[in-house]
Amino acid sequence: MREKFLMKWVKEMKNVFYQTKKENLVKQNQKSFEENHLIIRSLVHNYKDAACYFDYKGDVLIYNTKISEMIGLNYEDGAVLQQMFTHLYKHFDPEVSMDCSPQLAEDIMTHQNGNCFPINIVHTPLFFDGKMVGTFCSVSPKMEIINESENPKNNLKREYQNYLNRLGVALFSVNTAGKYMEYITDAIEDIYEISKDEVTIDTWQRITHPDDYEEVQMRFSKLLKGETFTHNFRIMTLNGNYKWIKAKAIAVKSEEGQVTSVIGTIEDYTEIMELQKKLERRAYTDVLTQLPNRFSGREYIKHLIEDYSAKNKTFALILLNLDGFNRVNEVFGHDIGDETLKRIANKVNNAIKDRGYLCRVSGDEYLVVMHEQVNINGYYQSAKDLLQQIEEPLNINDYNIHLTASIGVSIFPTDGGNNETLTNRASKALRCAKQLGIGEVQLFSSSMNIETLKSFQIENDLRNAIENNEFYLEYQPIIDVYTQKAVGAEALIRWKHPVWGKISPGEFIPIAENSPIIQDISEFVIKEVYRQTAEWMKEGVKFNHISFNLSPKNFLKNNLFNIIKTNVEKYNIPQDVMKIEITEGLLLRETNVVRDQIEKLKAIGVNIALDDYGVGYSSINYLKQYPIDTLKIDKSFIRHIEEESVDSVVVQSIIDLAKGLGRKVVAEGVENRVQFDMLKKMRCDFIQGYLFGKPVSENKMKEIFNLEKVHPTVTNNQVSVERRKYFRVNLPYPLRAEMTILSINQKKVTLGETETLIQDIGLGGLKFISHLQLMPEAEILYEFKTTLLENPLTLHGKVVWRGERAQEIFEYGVEFSIDEYERDHLATILNKLSTKLRTNPEFIDDQFIKQQAISYIRNQHFKDM
Repeated sequence: MREKFLMKWVKEMKNVFYQTKKENLVKQNQKSFEENHLIIRSLVHNYKDAACYFDYKGDVLIYNTKISEMIGLNYEDGAVLQQMFTHLYKHFDPEVSMDCSPQLAEDIMTHQNGNCFPINIVHTPLFFDGKMVGTFCSVSPKMEIINESENPKNNLKREYQNYLNRLGVALFSVNTAGKYMEYITDAIEDIYEISKDEVTIDTWQRITHPDDYEEVQMRFSKLLKGETFTHNFRIMTLNGNYKWIKAKAIAVKSEEGQVTSVIGTIEDYTEIMELQKKLERRAYTDVLTQLPNRFSGREYIKHLIEDYSAKNKTFALILLNLDGFNRVNEVFGHDIGDETLKRIANKVNNAIKDRGYLCRVSGDEYLVVMHEQVNINGYYQSAKDLLQQIEEPLNINDYNIHLTASIGVSIFPTDGGNNETLTNRASKALRCAKQLGIGEVQLFSSSMNIETLKSFQIENDLRNAIENNEFYLEYQPIIDVYTQKAVGAEALIRWKHPVWGKISPGEFIPIAENSPIIQDISEFVIKEVYRQTAEWMKEGVKFNHISFNLSPKNFLKNNLFNIIKTNVEKYNIPQDVMKIEITEGLLLRETNVVRDQIEKLKAIGVNIALDDYGVGYSSINYLKQYPIDTLKIDKSFIRHIEEESVDSVVVQSIIDLAKGLGRKVVAEGVENRVQFDMLKKMRCDFIQGYLFGKPVSENKMKEIFNLEKVHPTVTNNQVSVERRKYFRVNLPYPLRAEMTILSINQKKVTLGETETLIQDIGLGGLKFISHLQLMPEAEILYEFKTTLLENPLTLHGKVVWRGERAQEIFEYGVEFSIDEYERDHLATILNKLSTKLRTNPEFIDDQFIKQQAISYIRNQHFKDM
């Protein structure tokens, strides 16, 4: 029985030995031949005995110092050593063993002092991708047989014990019935750092790392039930050293099937694990910049999605690509190109700091994960800040290198719930940014429609508007209710944007107020309105006052008074002509700076009007505390004055209050004759609104001032009739459609959709109504999607004219850009629709809105009005 056990033991240990060799030297981290080569080099140089590595041709590539010391030579004695290597390789036959099995041999080695000694030679072939790439050769002095008459099987056992000891592998046998160590080899002393006599069956329990103990205990329990044990885990020796252990064990069963003992190996795996970690770091680190690479980025995003999904948080995935980076390599060379990429990585890393994560995904492309922001604008601004950092010139080897970048952004979870979707959509956004030109930021379309695109471009282009002379003033007449003469005007700033055309202050002033540029805009308004007022007075134009708005932030700056005083003196404007309009929000601050500025302005003859009175707090206290000359009633009360008694009572009360306090009253937003007549009856002093004139140019305003009486204007909503080349179908109700932009200046863009209302449609074009302010004749191609008579329609065209139906609500004429096939398809649908409308004028389709268009738009977009 004992003999049978020993034979099985030797056989099992032979398999364990061979398997260990294969895993350590062949299968270990076969990501690339170079990675395996690193492991082989480390093993050869750190091997306990003499060792070397031959390539598949038999040429030695690596050898350690022990192999030269064994025969009394120096490591550099190449010629003599080469003879020995040639002799050693003769003991290896590539054709004999093609399954990684070691080949054992014996020989006689001659020392330089003339002594001869026997040696054991072990050749282990190494394979990569199915082909033999070389052999690992170890050489050790042959152990003497203590008793020549001893059983040869025991000699074989001793030989393998010798090999295992020299490999740092401890062989053990445990009697599970008696719970004692049957056998353990000397190598355990180096591994556990204690005498082998001190090793018991529960030593591993005392030294196993706490974090690994539970897993090891579970696997050991399965081993006692007959399963094979193979596991890597950590120990802490009694000397305080942490090590990685590779343990393999099998259960030996009796004839009755009971586990009687466990035999196995324990190997110090620390060096291999450290090599693995180095290789993993290399696999997840960009060699040039030392940033995490794309594989690391994938893992980071995967874990972040799991974390943020549970916490209901958002993050942005930002793809950043350097524009035209190849030119840097072509002009300055690859060394400077590499240094440029490292500098850019440092710039971006410094910019995001602890707010995000950065990795390099390819040659000139980086990925930034920006952690949670308040809203989409926050992510957009973060991307813009990155562009600004990159655009700062680099000085490398006395070369000034200027770079720009393009950025595509997707947002979790809005644009996707996994890494693949988010990356694909950020890539699409990046392509769109590239199409727009250099130095652009593009958010994925599900986060952006026409309205948000316009808002982003306004914010982006605002800082250059003054330099490009894109701001100008228009003037809206203020009419005396009783004489109907224009006695004054309000100066209103406008922005002529190169893409979006005329932009009202309601769209860009709120953005400007969040940056220092509001001060520059206000100074422009002050200088321009004083200049124009002085010019009118020089020409003999008669009026009482000119008013203009300033941001509340201007009053918090001590220099406001000096700026206005300088212009008063420069243009010699009489007192009481200029009027500054302020809002209640400014007075709510109640700071000494605000009060001081207002009092100083009054002292030099500047009048003060309280704008938008009636909304907010509308405290009577303000009228007592501040030297206010005029109240301007907010247009939201005037709009419904003829419909709702509540608004009528509020307006009458404000007028009576102002009269009682000796203040003048201006009603804003007067659009029809009924409103005018009611305000006149209420004894309102002045009115301002579309009934007597929209904002006009300085020359047109001069003409209005020269009129003895200003007559109400008549709105013509049919301005587009003479433009039509094809018949139109006037729809009984507004038709809901989804509008987007396909291209700007012939450059494709990818956007989400914005709802709009179609009023009529023909073969040549359509008319729609919207709250958006769009520029006619601009190089912008629009797409409209709707359904008529259950037929989906997709129509492309350009806006060719614009009209204003009501304040802040516009109608547009679109000229189609469609081919004859599309026009024929549209004609078929319109003919069917015309027939239905002739037989049933009240016909309504699914996409029709049975509501007046202006009311519908105001309810959707101006709910506070």
